[in-house]
Amino acid sequence: MWNPSGTYYEYTDSEHRKGSMDLPMVFVHGVGLDHKSWRYLLEDFNGLKTLTYDLLGHGQTQPALNIQSFEPFKGQLHVLLSDLNMPEVVLVGFSLGGLVAAHYAASYPQDVKALVLISSVYNRTSAESQAIAVRVQQAWDGDWAGLRSAALERWFSPDFLEANPSIREEILARLVSNVPNNFLECYQLLAKSDEHELDYRTISMPTLIITGERDQGSTPQMATEMEKVIPNGRTSVLLDARHLCIIENHSAISAQIKDFWAASLR
Repeated sequence: MWNPSGTYYEYTDSEHRKGSMDLPMVFVHGVGLDHKSWRYLLEDFNGLKTLTYDLLGHGQTQPALNIQSFEPFKGQLHVLLSDLNMPEVVLVGFSLGGLVAAHYAASYPQDVKALVLISSVYNRTSAESQAIAVRVQQAWDGDWAGLRSAALERWFSPDFLEANPSIREEILARLVSNVPNNFLECYQLLAKSDEHELDYRTISMPTLIITGERDQGSTPQMATEMEKVIPNGRTSVLLDARHLCIIENHSAISAQIKDFWAASLR
């Protein structure tokens, strides 16, 4: 369904749980994807309150980002949580969604009881910045087929793609359906995210940082450096995992989130 601002969302209520486990979990997807990218992970959280939604310029949310800033993304989430009367949440972000979640947590710390950043980026090296700049230029040049093919290779292991052709086609279809201009402005924001001020030292709530050992864009080094500046942060690196670990490695991620939740929000 949609809120009055045009954000598409899906919410599942809990089965009368008590205490911290009754907090809603809010999931923020990555660039070029939509709320459906969380569906495999959500199966692991059956019975809990979960909220997924489509970011500006993605999926069934019609309004676009329009400017190179995280402010519209923060505002979108703040309005959605206010509309749904969710004063406190566990916020989980993937890739671009991890950046949105981090910016939101720094601006609205009273709303976020715990934060999970999955395959997010931090302080890219010049080589890493150049690598994503090349991909952004590839998109501007209109080489969409090449961009999508390379993304699948970075995001999944070859064995997983071979064993799960339906998921391969599902992700390809999602990428094909993107509105080019909407995708480009969000991809460019992701590529230049280090230029948008965010003081990670102000993120005070318990924070779990997860990335894959073989993630080329959201590296273990980034996660380790992020942990050093987040006062209550901890890092987990998934062995042999790549970027879209919320699908390929969803069971391992959900187990770590549950352990983190139990330890942090007793």
